[in-house]
Amino acid sequence: SWRRWLETSCWDVSVDLFTSLLTSQAFGKKEFWQTRYTTANTEKEDWKPYDWYLNWSDISEKVLEKTGLDQRKEIVALDVGCGDSLFFDEFIGDPKLNVKHVTCIDYIDAVIFKMKDVADENNIPNCTHVVMDAVDMKLPANHFDMVFDKGTLDGILYTDTAKADVAKVLDNVCSVLKPGGFYVVVSCTLSVERLVLFQNQPWKTLLLAEYPAREDKKTKLYMIVIKKNE
Repeated sequence: SWRRWLETSCWDVSVDLFTSLLTSQAFGKKEFWQTRYTTANTEKEDWKPYDWYLNWSDISEKVLEKTGLDQRKEIVALDVGCGDSLFFDEFIGDPKLNVKHVTCIDYIDAVIFKMKDVADENNIPNCTHVVMDAVDMKLPANHFDMVFDKGTLDGILYTDTAKADVAKVLDNVCSVLKPGGFYVVVSCTLSVERLVLFQNQPWKTLLLAEYPAREDKKTKLYMIVIKKNE
């Protein structure tokens, strides 16, 4: 079962990798992700899912404390820039939650096709993987109880059109969230100083939490929990 990867080193991410990518701006290049997620790479025998930063169990306690999602009758969620993460599987499998459906989007088709196969082969229910760019999101308005972003904004901040692209992504996220829905961002760059990015939407920040990186406890990761106005 792919769930076994949730307990293995696929979660152990080198923050030095992100630092070097961000410094070189490779993180913001679609070509980087196309190379990483080519069909040739995802079909290798030693391929395994890979999660950036933190997993759901790392952050769930604080998220549920601030959002009360565990009190909702059902949850419809969106994972933006999902890559080859198994976040959706861990989230769906959380016994505290009644997850009706998770939509996972990424703009690299090879990784979406691979993760579709993973979900199908392992009978992971209630999820859909869709080729879609977060900058040009085509999803229904007021639809999701939670939108989750783990590292996607980090990459967009280093695109050649970062200011406009970030604004579009935040517009899109706010649009697809239900009133009273939550936007959860995990990042290696979104410190207190960058909260200004979120100020132009009808929502409010509930929490900015710091987490130590797995391999370097001195390096900080950040989680932001935002609630769309009712």
